[in-house]
Amino acid sequence: MNGERSALMQVCAFFGRSALVFFQNTGQRGVFFTKTFFPGKGPFMNVKVFFVLFSQYFLYSLPLVGMTAVCAGMVLALQSGKSMHGFDVSSIQVELVVFAILRELGPILAGLMMAGRLGASIASELSSMTITDQINALVSVAVSPLYYLIRPKIIAVLCALPLLTLFSDVMGIFGGYLTCVLKQGMHGPQYLECALDIIHWTDIEIGLYKSVVFAFVIAFVACYEGLNAPSSALGVGISAQKSVVISSLLILFTNYWVTFFFP
Repeated sequence: MNGERSALMQVCAFFGRSALVFFQNTGQRGVFFTKTFFPGKGPFMNVKVFFVLFSQYFLYSLPLVGMTAVCAGMVLALQSGKSMHGFDVSSIQVELVVFAILRELGPILAGLMMAGRLGASIASELSSMTITDQINALVSVAVSPLYYLIRPKIIAVLCALPLLTLFSDVMGIFGGYLTCVLKQGMHGPQYLECALDIIHWTDIEIGLYKSVVFAFVIAFVACYEGLNAPSSALGVGISAQKSVVISSLLILFTNYWVTFFFP
């Protein structure tokens, strides 16, 4: 009887500690969100730093996003053609490729690639600055880290990812073109005509909505994890790892809800 009571108390203590940690982390993230987006008096962010970061995030990410989208479009067209068992349903195949790219694969692939590239980079940079007391040095000379570091990064990601999503859409449709025309024998003008007839602004708009949500998730999680990295030699790696994992999971989770509310 005493053993069962002891085991029950241990289970209750475990769930109690887990709940306290969860609410503590949630509260800390809420405070960080409030400080970031409700600055009160003073300038919001350093505009010069924002433009530098935006150009870096956008231009340096184009090859990665483009290659990923092209490969995804090629594979999607190839698999959709195989599933139709050789029937002449070219327009349906093009519709499937374009619809899937615009609504799902374009924003998700761009988001996941940026979670791995930008999320890890931002978290590593901020965590190394935190561990080496560079953040405290900024505060000591009356420079707000939110003004100089955090807000420019978040806004730069929010501006860059929708543009990268549009680029991902174009490259994904181009990947479908390569498979349908070069491998499956479809005429190029026929593919382009079907694709242009299928593309609607609503589908593009859904992808842009998702990209904005994904961008906020990536930037917010990366900045928070970077600023709250453990003060140890492994802190940089831990913050980058947590940023990528949490961002990727939240992207997949929020993707469902955006699709649910914007069918």
